[in-house]
Amino acid sequence: MARVWIAGLLGGVAAFVWGAISHMVLPLGEAGIDTVANEAPLLEAMRASIPSDGLYFFPGEGFDENPKSPAYAAWVANLKRGPRGILIYHPNGADPMNPKQLGLEFLTDVVGGLIAAWLLARVVGSYAFRAFAVGAVGVFGWVMISASYWIWYGFPADFSLAQLADAFLSALAMGLVIAKLVKSPALSRGASPSA
Repeated sequence: MARVWIAGLLGGVAAFVWGAISHMVLPLGEAGIDTVANEAPLLEAMRASIPSDGLYFFPGEGFDENPKSPAYAAWVANLKRGPRGILIYHPNGADPMNPKQLGLEFLTDVVGGLIAAWLLARVVGSYAFRAFAVGAVGVFGWVMISASYWIWYGFPADFSLAQLADAFLSALAMGLVIAKLVKSPALSRGASPSA
């Protein structure tokens, strides 16, 4: 059991290191993210109109009305006319890559590593099969979450596909470490191997 905990921790470290590489060295971390030209008037308007942290959907006025109401019909017309989107907003400033963010990222990577180690302790197969199984879990997470953001919220295709590559490669880095440390369980009599 101690080996599973150690493997999970080291798998989390591998994912954290991969994240640093993908966001600071490779273009994956910036794919699909643009800046707004002449942003000063927009920022001033946001300061005046949006008082608190939140995830904002726009156009939003009339969105939560009765679908048969005139307000809802106006919302549909505004949505069709555009612009439309979502905004993650924080009225207060912050330092880039502050220690709290890095610590929380490391913690979530370790939690993911522990989950992957727990799973691999129960998966029968070769080293490569088990490492790629963790990579597949990364793809599964992308399919269940990020793909929906692409479909419903219009996240840019290059951003979404970069997130897919990053999810797979991060999980694969984790899987390569964990599969090396957590051995495949023995096959029970009559069972067939996974790979």
